[in-house]
Amino acid sequence: MGRSRASGRRDRVVEGAAASPDARARSPVPEMLVNGAGFEHDSRATSVPETVGPDLATPSPSVLRLRLFRQLRSMRFRPWHIVDAGVYQGDWSRGASAVSPEARYTLIEPQAEMRPHLDAFCAGVADARWLPVGVAGEIGERVFTVTSPGDGRGFIYPDSYAREHGLEQRPVQLRNLDEICADRPMPEIVKLDAEGLEVEAMAGARSLIGQTELFFLEAALFDFGGRPLFHGVLDTMRRLGYEFYDITDLNRRPIDMALGMVELAFARRAGLLRDHARW
Repeated sequence: MGRSRASGRRDRVVEGAAASPDARARSPVPEMLVNGAGFEHDSRATSVPETVGPDLATPSPSVLRLRLFRQLRSMRFRPWHIVDAGVYQGDWSRGASAVSPEARYTLIEPQAEMRPHLDAFCAGVADARWLPVGVAGEIGERVFTVTSPGDGRGFIYPDSYAREHGLEQRPVQLRNLDEICADRPMPEIVKLDAEGLEVEAMAGARSLIGQTELFFLEAALFDFGGRPLFHGVLDTMRRLGYEFYDITDLNRRPIDMALGMVELAFARRAGLLRDHARW
């Protein structure tokens, strides 16, 4: 009999959470600790070295993200399916797969120039697929402006700006997360770096709301012309039943090194990661 999208997820997502005290006592790993939530926590799994970046002594963003991935792993969080929307060269998914190599990966990236990176990633994990589309609230087509690496505003540049600066524009097919995830297990983790369409894309993820445990979204601390602002992203996710859980990326604007963009993790309010308020 085939597995439903929801059945068995807790068995896989949180391994060992239901183990008896006697079983825990017999664990061959003496450094395992059982926290108040019932998760077995391996204190060694989160011992990521604190590297210091060159910009105002801020921690390396890769360390922030890796710390959370390892924290989830130490809690026996075992995702079946991870969606990375806005993959670019695949750094985010490579970090996730280093900690969760057994998960299925769905990569969404409209830029054909990224094919060598994404083909290499798909060849290196057990189950991965790359969709060369954009993600938004509705299925359709939108003009994508090709800019410098790391700009991240491909869908929100006005045509006049692109013409004035001689930027290439191309049509990109858009799909929503409901449709993309319909033929795969419900994802436990979704990362959205949708070139300015992050909040809009959440409107096309109705089937995921209340099921997906963790969303990662980018937010701006300044009005960079169409990027979702920090407080708006928090308000949107709270309305959808998700609470701010962690900061996993920091980007400073070069002009004055002020914090300009952050990647935020949001956990399901009544989910596996927020089922108690103990210290």
